[in-house]
Amino acid sequence: MRISIEECWECKAVNMPGDLFCRACHSILMPAIDINNFALLNLPCNFDLGKKQIEVAYFALQKQLHPDMFVNKSSKEQQLAIQHTINVNNAYEILSDPLHRAEYILLLNEIVVNRDGEGVQPEHNILLESMETREYLSNIDNEAEMRELQIKATEDRICCIEQIKQNFVDEDYDQAAQNTIKLRYIEKLIEEIKNKKIS
Repeated sequence: MRISIEECWECKAVNMPGDLFCRACHSILMPAIDINNFALLNLPCNFDLGKKQIEVAYFALQKQLHPDMFVNKSSKEQQLAIQHTINVNNAYEILSDPLHRAEYILLLNEIVVNRDGEGVQPEHNILLESMETREYLSNIDNEAEMRELQIKATEDRICCIEQIKQNFVDEDYDQAAQNTIKLRYIEKLIEEIKNKKIS
C-alpha cells in the first residue's frame, strides 16, 4: 500500500495515514481518501482475522468517535466525526464477514469476483455443483432431508473458509477467487434452506 502523509486542516501539521486526530493540535483529521479498510481499523491486511479481533478494533474507534466526545467541538469537527464513523462502520461490515473480507482482499489485488457479468467467472465444476444442489433442495419434501442438507451446507461453508484462508497464505489468488465464488453460492444455499417451507 502506498504510504502518504495527512495534513491537518486546522494547524497544517503532518500526520500519518490512519491517524484520527492531529498529533500537534489534537483536532480530528479529514478522513483519508486512499486508506483501505484494514488500515482504517488498524488491522493487518489478512484474511485470517478473528471475529473478536475485528470487534475490539472497531469498538475502540467507535469509542473515540462517539458523539459525546464532540459535544463541545466545532460543527466542522462534529461533521468530520460523522464521516469517520460512516467509514469505520462500512469497514467493519466488510471485514467482519468472511465472504466480504475475501472479496475485498481480492479487490485490493485487482481481482473482481461475485459481480454478475464482471470479473472472474466460476469454474464449470463449481457452477454445476451449485445447480445440482439447488435442484435437490427444490425437490426436498421432508424435514429430515432438509436438516441433513443444512448440516452439510454449514460444514461446506466452514471448509470453504479454511480453503480461502490457505489460498491467501499461499498467495494463490486465482484459487482464492474460485473458492470465494463457491462461498457465495454456499451462503446463498444456506439462506434458501432457511426460507424453504415444507408443505
